Amino acid sequence: MSEREILEAAKEVLLEQDYVFSTWKSLRIALGLRKGIYEDKKVVEDILRRHSKELLEVYRQIPEPDEGSISEEELQMIKEEVKGGKDRWVRRYRARELVRRLLREKGFRVVDSFVERMVRKVERLLEEEMQGVGV
Repeated sequence: MSEREILEAAKEVLLEQDYVFSTWKSLRIALGLRKGIYEDKKVVEDILRRHSKELLEVYRQIPEPDEGSISEEELQMIKEEVKGGKDRWVRRYRARELVRRLLREKGFRVVDSFVERMVRKVERLLEEEMQGVGV
């Protein structure tokens, strides 16, 4: 596989909303898992490092979410959608999926640490509502 083909495949992975970059090694592994590229590890990582500036520019085209990315109103809507679930784990799973979907719809990268923060906020909203009704 040529250097150009490896770079194009890397760009495709970096433009996936569900991919979060951490290291060149993790990108090389993602190339194997997502694109079937299992070339020599050292060669692939060397190519990625040599083109790091270009690749990081591609990666940054999809913004990562911050605290203002999901509004209080949207968190309230998520809370309403999940509050009927009696099992805490099912509620959290559903809340995670709704937060992820919302991030994708808004064009953000789906960063798990952010998703988990939003799920905890939804759980706090549910707890506050339950305390408010005296349950």
